Amino acid sequence: MDIEGLIAAARRIDALAAKHEARAHAWQQLARDAKRGLDRKEIEGRTSALECQVIDYGTAIDALRAALRGTSKSNKPAPHP
Repeated sequence: MDIEGLIAAARRIDALAAKHEARAHAWQQLARDAKRGLDRKEIEGRTSALECQVIDYGTAIDALRAALRGTSKSNKPAPHP
């Protein structure tokens, strides 16, 4: 078991979870703002920006599984195309 790898993967998963929570909060805030009469163009812009965000846990989970097995595998996220 690779303890350092486990810690690194757990930190990566925690960081991704924080991003997920922030995104969920942004959606909630957008809904509140829309109810208060936010301009339609602003709503569409913010919706589009939120829809473009993708949170992929796959790489971090792969690193966690590799650390549990004791194999060396980087927990760095895959480069974006």
